[in-house]
Amino acid sequence: FGEVGGLMFLKEVFVEAREAALRPRDFFGRRPEAESWSAPAARLAFWGFVAGLVDSLVVVLGLTDTPDSPLLNVLTTAAFPIFTLFFGVVAAGLLHLAWKLLGGTAPLAATWRAAAAVSFTMPFDIVAGNLGLMSLLPMLFRYWLLGAAGGGAHGLRRGRAWGLVCVLAFVELLSRTLS
Repeated sequence: FGEVGGLMFLKEVFVEAREAALRPRDFFGRRPEAESWSAPAARLAFWGFVAGLVDSLVVVLGLTDTPDSPLLNVLTTAAFPIFTLFFGVVAAGLLHLAWKLLGGTAPLAATWRAAAAVSFTMPFDIVAGNLGLMSLLPMLFRYWLLGAAGGGAHGLRRGRAWGLVCVLAFVELLSRTLS
């Protein structure tokens, strides 16, 4: 990256997170003319890295039942971006398929951008993970953002976008309850 490039990247990542969080309809409604596949991947990996750091910090501070191990903390921080990218690709593919089946019109690149854009919620998931019902807040916020993305990026009617989001949120809630 270099010093200037790295600072610009960080600025862009935080500006994107702020815009997606505060004005999701505007953010997801913009369709960039051309954005490389690597730019959203870099942002997704960055938020995965931050989530890994936060997870390691939560363990070091003793805020979880997970045993503390310096090696495990380093491996967690290093592995989070890799797993985030892998599962991000899978999630974006499944989300794109669902949006297309519901009448979405955007290309896969728009879904990939949306998946990367909501990844800033991952560190909040880590922090809220041991807070009982409070852990649902980042999850619900992420699905709210995905509802805005379905309407903005793919042009889905509001009922379809929010119907899909409700089904996905219910499935995640059910899986959390049963695990």
